[in-house]
Amino acid sequence: MKRLCIILLLGVFQQALPGQSKDCPLLDSILLDVERLLKQESYVKALDKLNAAREYCPDKSKDIEARTKAVVLAIERKKSQADEALKKANTLIGYFKFGKEKAAWAYDPQLERFAVIDTAGRQLTDFLYESPESFSGGTAIAKVNNQYVILEDRGKEKSERYDYLMRTVGGYILVGNSGEENVLGSRGEYLFNVREPLSPFLQIKNNSKVGLINERGKVIVPPKYDDIHDFSEGRAGVASDGKWGLIDTSGREILKPIYNDIGDFSEGRARVASDGKWGLIDT
Repeated sequence: MKRLCIILLLGVFQQALPGQSKDCPLLDSILLDVERLLKQESYVKALDKLNAAREYCPDKSKDIEARTKAVVLAIERKKSQADEALKKANTLIGYFKFGKEKAAWAYDPQLERFAVIDTAGRQLTDFLYESPESFSGGTAIAKVNNQYVILEDRGKEKSERYDYLMRTVGGYILVGNSGEENVLGSRGEYLFNVREPLSPFLQIKNNSKVGLINERGKVIVPPKYDDIHDFSEGRAGVASDGKWGLIDTSGREILKPIYNDIGDFSEGRARVASDGKWGLIDT
């Protein structure tokens, strides 16, 4: 009964059973079935047939064992490929989605570094970068050799490398290097230099014109004045074409530049000069 069950499991049938355990006339057919199942990646069915063949033809156990090892190796290769694909998918899709972008980051676990790749999987940079952010609008920020850089989706470093770099309100990027601070646009283009503090703001400069940003990097006054005084009682003098006016802490111009000079506010008033004469304003 056991032998008949084995033959049925092998998917074959013989009318005469005596003597088959020695000659194994069905073994060649069984092994051909195993090869077919192996090509179809039907590994469980292939192993079932080989296990049954081992019982059916114990004299050929060496040949059967060799085929069994081949199936096991095929299973291990398939598992390794699946693990690698899953790892890549988790790296590229689970955390760094392409979305509408043309580039993303690939990770090398041995180097513990990232590289830029395109949507076809082509590597655009070496594995140099750490702590990258996802690409947005065609650019991304990453760390390299303890400095920060902005990269384009073609893999090119768009900016020089900075000691620190952070995104600010309004899509600006505040960067610093060797004691100098600058403000860049969202794609890494230079906008203006950061100058001395004018509490509670920082003065910025571009093409000889000055403006103000706050501590979060938001532009309060774009660079359009020739000079800006310190604030006093919530107001600051601003110069344009040799004349002085006033702005408040929101950056709003509350007095157009019409005076030759303007002083600090004290107790709600400030001295102003016009045509060689001095007076007081309380605006």
